[in-house]
Amino acid sequence: GRHYVFKNFTFEFPENCSIGLMGYNGAGKSTLMRLLSGAELPDSGKIITNKKLSWPLGLNGAFQGSLTARDNAKFVARVYGYKGKELQEKVKFVEDFAELGKFFDEPMKTYSSGMSARIAFGLSMAFDFDYYLIDEAGAVGDPAFREK
Repeated sequence: GRHYVFKNFTFEFPENCSIGLMGYNGAGKSTLMRLLSGAELPDSGKIITNKKLSWPLGLNGAFQGSLTARDNAKFVARVYGYKGKELQEKVKFVEDFAELGKFFDEPMKTYSSGMSARIAFGLSMAFDFDYYLIDEAGAVGDPAFREK
C-alpha cells in the first residue's frame, strides 16, 4: 500500500519560540522541513504562512560545485534581490561566519561535507528570516562553531 508521511495534518506554530522535531529515521522530519520551506510541494492540501522561512539547513546539495563559496553566496544574494554594497556585506558575513579562510575562494566541489555545511549555515544566517529551518543542527562543525 501507499506510505503516508503526513495525512490530514494541521499544525499552527507558536510565536517567539524554538521548536524541535524528534523522531526515528524516516518519520518525516526532513520532509516536513522541505514542505515548510517550499523546497517540496505537498501532493494535496497547502502550506499557509505569512512568515519568511529559510531553506532547510541540512540541504547542502543546492550549491554549484564548480563555483567558489564566494560565488555561490553572491548568487543566492542576487536571487534575494541584493546588489552592490548590500550584496558584498552578505558575502562578507558568510565568509566571516563560515571561518574557512582561503578555502572560501576554492571550488565547493573540493569541500568536505562539514565545510559545505558551514557555508550553508552562514548563508542562511546572513538573511533576515522569521524562522530558520535547521536539519541535523548538531552535526555542523566543532563545538565552538556549533555555539554560533
